[in-house]
Amino acid sequence: GAVPAVLPGVVFQGAAHMGAPGPGGGEQVQHAFPGIDGQLGVESTYQEGSDFWVRLPQRVVDPTPCGPYRGQAPQEDTALFQNSFTASGCVVLVVDDQPVNRRVIQGLLRPYQVEIHAAASGREALEKLTQVWPDLILMDHMMPDLDGMEVTRRIRAMGQRDPYFAVVPILALTANAMKGARENFLENGFQDFISKPVELPVLDAALRAWLPQDKQVVVPPAAARGQAVPPELEGIPGLDAARGLAYCGPVEEYKRTLRLFLEQVPQRTARIREAWEQGRGEDYITQVHGLKSAARWIGAAGLGEQAQALEYAAKDGRQDAVRDGTPALLAAYQALAEALAGVE
Repeated sequence: GAVPAVLPGVVFQGAAHMGAPGPGGGEQVQHAFPGIDGQLGVESTYQEGSDFWVRLPQRVVDPTPCGPYRGQAPQEDTALFQNSFTASGCVVLVVDDQPVNRRVIQGLLRPYQVEIHAAASGREALEKLTQVWPDLILMDHMMPDLDGMEVTRRIRAMGQRDPYFAVVPILALTANAMKGARENFLENGFQDFISKPVELPVLDAALRAWLPQDKQVVVPPAAARGQAVPPELEGIPGLDAARGLAYCGPVEEYKRTLRLFLEQVPQRTARIREAWEQGRGEDYITQVHGLKSAARWIGAAGLGEQAQALEYAAKDGRQDAVRDGTPALLAAYQALAEALAGVE
C-alpha cells in the first residue's frame, strides 16, 4: 500500500480529490469527473496493498461488439430451431479451406434442399464459379493463398464482362467479427457477413434475404424437437456436445464431424508446431485460426478461445505469448483428441 500522505498526489496528480478512511482503517481516495459523472478511486492499506477502481456510466451508442469477449449473454438455443423455408432449385457454393467448416456448413444447408457445391480454396472457387453458376456464395474470410477478400474482388472485377459476377450475392463467413467488419466487407464486394460458428436463426435469415424469392417455399412451423446428447458424448472434458449438436445438425452428422476433426489432429498439430518453431508467422496464424473455427463448431469453446488468444497474439507480434501459450494449446488439443477417440 502507498503512504497515506502521498497517495492522493500519486494517483490524482494536480486534480481535486477527497480522502476518507478505507476498509481496515486504510486510506480511501476518490476523484470525481463532473463532465461524465464518473469516479476514479483507490483503497489502500499501508504496507498491505491497494485496490484501484473506476466507475464510468456509459450509454450504448452502437451495440456492435468491439471484438470477442468473455461473459457474453447466452445465445438462443439453436438445437430447437427449424428452417423457415426450402429453396429447391437454388445453387449455393461454399468456399472454405477447412474440411470441418465445409462439412458443417453443408450439413446446415441440407434442410433447405438447395444444390450444394464446395470449394477448398479461393482458386478452386473461381474455377467452379462458371461451372455451377451459384445463386449464392458463402465465402470464408481467411484462407491461405487467395483469401476471401481477394477472391471476391476478382469476382466483382469479372462483372465488367458479365453482369452476373457483379451482382451474385457473396456472404463472408468469418470467425473474427469485429466492430466495423460489415462496412469492411461491403467495401470489398460482399453483401454481408455471417459469424462463425454459424447460429441457425442467423443463417436462416441470411438465406431468406439473399436466395431468389421465387424459389423459396415456406415451411409450416412444426413442434420443436430437441436432440438428446448420446451417452458416449456426455461428460467429455472440454466438449459441450449439446452446443456442437446445435451447430452441426443431427447426431450422426455431428459424429461424422467429430471423426473428421480427429482425423485432422496429427497433421494440424504438426503444422502448428512447425510454423511456431520455424518462426513462420503467417502460417502459424492460419493454422491456429483454422483450429479455432473447428473447435468452436464441435462445441469445444475452451480450446477455441485458446487458439483465438494465440491467433491475436501472433497478429500483434507478442512472441512471448505465442511461445508460452503454444505448448498448452497443443496439449489441450491432444487431450480432447484422446477423449474423443472412442466416438463411433
